[in-house]
Amino acid sequence: MASEEKRLLTNHFQGISWLKWNNVCQPKSIGDMGFRDLHLFNLSLLSKQGWRLLRNKSSLYHKVFKARYFLNCSFMEASVGCNPSFLWRNIWNSKVILHKGARWWIRNGLTTRVKEDVWIPTQLNSLALSPCTNFNEESKVCELIDASRMVWRENLIKREFSKEEAEAICKISLVNQNAEDKLIWKWNADGNYSV
Repeated sequence: MASEEKRLLTNHFQGISWLKWNNVCQPKSIGDMGFRDLHLFNLSLLSKQGWRLLRNKSSLYHKVFKARYFLNCSFMEASVGCNPSFLWRNIWNSKVILHKGARWWIRNGLTTRVKEDVWIPTQLNSLALSPCTNFNEESKVCELIDASRMVWRENLIKREFSKEEAEAICKISLVNQNAEDKLIWKWNADGNYSV
């Protein structure tokens, strides 16, 4: 669909081709026309719908998709399934974008997995790269927290993680043990996905 719209736009500006289409889609700030690449724009809008599935778990939108496509797992763990709708297939494909930008904000650490979830803020991909031999795939971040004082168990962290990861983890402020971990968009200051 985006390729058809691109073709129509190209035909509209038919005649002398002064610029390549990819150059026309560059920002005005660098001297080009600032048109949007329709394929990328469509993918970002679909990712916004995927973000809604991740963040708004009490919405009717989430409940309908969960009942139909990912009843026994989370959206990020869901498979495309058999006989998916056109909408679901496209939202499901947007998970690639969400994997790159979503990160867990640690509050009490009860829901975030040490080795499987993206949660270390200064890492490029935020996954723990250290072997963490005393933790399995289901170990939670709360095992790294002294819950009675709401501080990191620094000795354990320094033993299990690389120096860079240990420093990044210990810099995460722990505020409230009653607050649940929250999924945030790491490339936006307020933590929300925006197009």
